[in-house]
Formats: sequence, structure tokens, C-alpha cells
Amino acid sequence: MVTRILGLVVLLACLALSSPPAAATSYSEEVVAFTTHDGLTIECILSFPADAVRPAPGMLLIPGSGLHDADVTLNESTLEVTHGTQKLFRPLARHFSRNGWAVLRCNKRGASFDHASDQPSILDTSSLDDLLEDARNALRTLHHHPRVAARPLAVYGHSEGSILAARLAAEQREIDLVILAGTVARPMSAILEYQLVDRNLVFFRQAADADGDGALTLDELDGLDGNSGLDSIYVLNCAEVLFTLSVGSDGMLQVHGFNADTDVNGDGVLQIATEIKPALRRETHRLLAMIQAGDLGAYLQSMFAAKPTRSFIHRLQTPILFVHGALDVQTPLEEALLLIKKLEAHGRSDSDLLVFPRLGHALSKPNDYFEDDGGLTILDNLTLNSPTKHVRRKLLNRIEANLAD
Repeated sequence: MVTRILGLVVLLACLALSSPPAAATSYSEEVVAFTTHDGLTIECILSFPADAVRPAPGMLLIPGSGLHDADVTLNESTLEVTHGTQKLFRPLARHFSRNGWAVLRCNKRGASFDHASDQPSILDTSSLDDLLEDARNALRTLHHHPRVAARPLAVYGHSEGSILAARLAAEQREIDLVILAGTVARPMSAILEYQLVDRNLVFFRQAADADGDGALTLDELDGLDGNSGLDSIYVLNCAEVLFTLSVGSDGMLQVHGFNADTDVNGDGVLQIATEIKPALRRETHRLLAMIQAGDLGAYLQSMFAAKPTRSFIHRLQTPILFVHGALDVQTPLEEALLLIKKLEAHGRSDSDLLVFPRLGHALSKPNDYFEDDGGLTILDNLTLNSPTKHVRRKLLNRIEANLAD
């Protein structure tokens, strides 16, 4: 498990005074806010045990990329959510608060509660430094709230949030545990390459190429779902590379054969290695060049210019719990394993890894994924549901076990 290297005696003393009770009967919530360094007002929700007679241990939740509200409400029209509107952080925060924690979750800069009055341009013109300063302010707001105990203090970062959480833990000595979920180890350019090239090629070879000849036909793609494979995230996110498209009167994409720029020899068949792979790489490099030039906004430009977490993870003074879905197709499990390997290379033993074998990036059942036997299951188009009670319980148990060691 996790071995404490720094501040062991102090931490154990703090835990003895303020460790979470076994269970709380209910939770309460209040809205708190802070002002950013550039004059914005960021609203947050603090949830805490309703029956607490003393300040509770504190936890800050930091969301992933996108214009997220405090609950991380999934309401994008491109996402088909299987059980209605999902709020990924709300159930985590409330479960943790029922079990003795004070948890702060905040609107991202430019976002509002339930996206009622969003201002996307604010996030688009912000930078990683702006987001990091917001995270510092949120941590101070949590740490100094009268309902929150001085120690222990934990920070939970998901996906892009793991980049910010790791940076916070590198500079803030009062953090007792950092939880990196769906973490990113390498530069964002490598993640882009994985998402747009590598995972798609695996899909095409193992799932779409029905006859195993190394090439795709329109019939093979249509055989996936009756919709040219467009119900799959792998096909959808490179549809313009694969097909000649139009938008029908119903707003749906219509396929009119393969893209002539990709089907180089014009034979109506796409060779995976010699036609699809180079086309995907060209598109990825084109997109990366636009990001690096700032054509897609300062936000993405700064994220892609940032030093990767792998370059400084060993400098964190804080024990680390890595949390990952084994079937994550956004940031693969290998990202967490790279960080653990880097820690071990520097003689660090204060890390832990919690893997959920059949879950994806949001710690819920993922979209397309490969079973252990190599077969592929195509689920609803981007199934992103809130973590179940079992997942929330197991996650909190591991967090508290790491703090108690």
C-alpha cells in the first residue's frame, strides 16, 4: 500500500483528530464563491455531513476538459446518455459527504450552474496558468472554510483535472493525498495522436475488417451498425477522413462513398496501413499545427504547450492514488502506469493504483471497447454515466485507506 515518507507523525496526529466517521446520515450543501486573479466570480458547491459536530476532512474535485459546471453535467447534444442527464461529480461529492467529508466542486471559468448562462469565450481565451490559479483559489476556499478541518486535505483531479491536481500537489505542502483519475502522463500531442490514430487503427483492424484482409469496404463498415459505422466513436471522430459526407434534412450525416483523398488509388476500398493510417496522421498533424498556432484558442494552445505530468511527477511531495478504468479509450491505463514507473525509477513507494476492470474514462461503462478475448462490444454512442454506488464506495474506501496508512 502507500508508505508515508514525509510528515508521518503530524499526519497521523491530524487523522486521529479529524478522520471521517464511518457513515453520515445525510449531507448539506451551500454555494460558495471566490474571485479569480482576473476578476471573474467562480461559484462552487460545498457539500458536507449534515450531522457533523466538528469540521470535516476536505476534498477538492477538479474536472476534465470542457466547459463544465460544478456537477460536471453531461448535456452535449452529441452525447447519447443512457440514463438521462448525468452529473458526474454530484454523486461523488454527495456520497463522500454522507461519509464524513467536506467536498468542494466548482464551475469552470466561463461555466454556470446547469449551463444556464455559460460564456464559452472566457474559457477559450484562458490558459493553463489561469486554470491552475483557479484551482489554487478553490483549494484556499476549501481549506479556510469553517466547516473544513485543516487536515487531512485531498485533491481529486479527473483527466485534464489530473494535470492541474498534480501541479497543485507539487507546490502545496498541506495536501495529504492527490487522486489522479483518468490521468494524463505524456504531452497532449501524444494523447491526440493516440485518440485520432492509434485507437482508431486498432478498431479498424480488430472490429471493422470482417474478412481480415487489411482493408475496409463500405459494406464492412455498414455491417457494424447499419449506419456506415457512424454509431461508433472510432468511426465518427474520423468520419471526414474516411468518407465524402453531407448533412441530411434530418440533421444526420449521410455517407456518399470514401473520401477520394484517402482512397488514393480510387478502388473503393481503404487499405488500413497504407491509406487510412497516413490520412489519420496527416489530419492529426494538421489539427496539432492549428492548436500550436493558437487558431483554436489560447486554452488548447496552452494545454498542448505545457510540460507533461511525467516530467515532474517524481517531484510531488504528496502520496498519490491513481484511479483508472481499464477500458478507458480517452486516456488509456498505460498513462497511469507510465507515471508509476517514473516514480519507482526515483525510489518513490508512496503511490497506489485502483483499477476498475470493466469501466472507462468516466468510471462508468464505456463506449466501444475490447473484451479480454479480443471481441469488440459497441454500446450506445458515447455512454457516459455517473459512477455507480459500488464504484463510489470502493473509491472512497481506497482514498481513506491511503490516508490511514
